[in-house]
Amino acid sequence: MRHAAAMLLLLRQARAGCEGNCAAPINVTCGSVLVVGDSTTDEYMAELRSLLSNLGVGHVYIAHSASDGECGSSVGLASCIEPYLDYAWSVIVFGWAHRDIKPNSYGVVTVSEYRTNLWETYTSLKGSLAPGGSMVFMTAVPVGASYEQRDNDDAKELNEEALRLFEHEDLTIVNHYDRIVQTCRRDPGLSCYPETCDCARLQSDGVHGTSEGRWHKAVAVADAVVSLYIPTDFSDDCSPLVTQPKIYNDRPGGELALGSRLVLCLAAIGALILLNACLVVALCRRRRKPSEGGTPTVRPTSPSL
Repeated sequence: MRHAAAMLLLLRQARAGCEGNCAAPINVTCGSVLVVGDSTTDEYMAELRSLLSNLGVGHVYIAHSASDGECGSSVGLASCIEPYLDYAWSVIVFGWAHRDIKPNSYGVVTVSEYRTNLWETYTSLKGSLAPGGSMVFMTAVPVGASYEQRDNDDAKELNEEALRLFEHEDLTIVNHYDRIVQTCRRDPGLSCYPETCDCARLQSDGVHGTSEGRWHKAVAVADAVVSLYIPTDFSDDCSPLVTQPKIYNDRPGGELALGSRLVLCLAAIGALILLNACLVVALCRRRRKPSEGGTPTVRPTSPSL
């Protein structure tokens, strides 16, 4: 089924002349974590790899179309991801929208075409999961008011379409759109974002991230990946042999995400501090309070000489 869906996509690619339009050479050592996205995703791969490597997750790859024109939109995405489908991935993270709402650069993609392309991409990627592997979908980031080549209403429309499409699918949603809007609107004077103003704190040009904006997205994705990641052992030919989770197995049947573990650690530290304070207070009171029902102890005095 996976190969049938991939073949259909590749036939469409061939008709459009989009073969081999990936932005980077295919150089996969072994399947672990695959990220599929546009430039708003590719820009924080260094931050994401840094976070995940510190948490024991290796082999993180990015796939996105390089070409301008139709091949740079979701129409050309399949020929880019096709080489990655030969591997079995522990987690696949994908999100796509911004190239489909910039017609001057990537051609016109209708909402119906976007939905079809997104679903076919999803089913192809899903078929390349290792046993027990997981899918993560990322919504498109907001478009600031000053960005002239894209419109925020288009980003919202494609996000809504994607969320409806995946409503009954077993995948994790990283809602970049809502997270960025909520973070920016907490700043004074930015209740207007993104409708009539920009958020210079997280976006440098109304779409792409500042340093803080890149970390903001990378942390959200890393949190999702770590909560789903299944460590894998590989044979010499990179055939995946999925083992029992070796890390992040903090609860039966799953792993706690970064935020959850941090909250638990802080709660445990707080509980220890409180317990220690209570013991100190109890000891002090015990030393000062005379025994109930007794009389104060009177030290004997020496007889007068």
